[in-house]
Amino acid sequence: MSYPTGQSSHLPVLWGYEAERQPSDAYVQVRAFKPYLDPATTDEFNAPFGKTLSDVVRDFLQGVYVHLVQELRGQGLSTNHYDYEVLFTVPAPFNTTAVEAFKRIVNTTGWGQHTIQVKLTEPEAAALHTLRTQRVLLQQLGIGVYNVPLLGCNVSSNH
Repeated sequence: MSYPTGQSSHLPVLWGYEAERQPSDAYVQVRAFKPYLDPATTDEFNAPFGKTLSDVVRDFLQGVYVHLVQELRGQGLSTNHYDYEVLFTVPAPFNTTAVEAFKRIVNTTGWGQHTIQVKLTEPEAAALHTLRTQRVLLQQLGIGVYNVPLLGCNVSSNH
C-alpha cells in the first residue's frame, strides 16, 4: 500500500504493483502489516498519518476485492449474481482474538457481502496446496496420497 503524504493528499491510495513502483516523496509505503494484528506483537506499527492499522488492512483487502471484481467483470461474470464463499488464512501465531479482529476488518470490505471463513493458518494452507499440487511426485515416491479437497472459492448462483 502507498498512501499520499501531506500536501499530496489529493492523490489516490495505491495498491499492488502501482504501490511498489511509486518512488515519489508524494507517497509513503506500508508493508507487512498483517502480523501487527496479533496482540502478542510487541513492535509498534507505524501507520501513515491519519490511518490506523485496521484502516491499512481494510484498504489492502478492499484493493484485492476491487481487483477481483474487475477481473471477473472482464470475464463476463458479476459479484451480484453469485454468492462467493471465500477462505482467508492467517499467520500461524494468531490467537482467537487476532482472528476475530481480522474477520471484523474483512467484513467491512466488499468481501463482507459474501460468505467468508477464516479457518486455516498460512502454513496449513501451504501444506494442503502442496499435497494437492504434488500428488504425482508423492505417488512416485511411494507415499500414499489421500483425496484432499481443493480449497478455493465456491460460487453458487443467486437465481
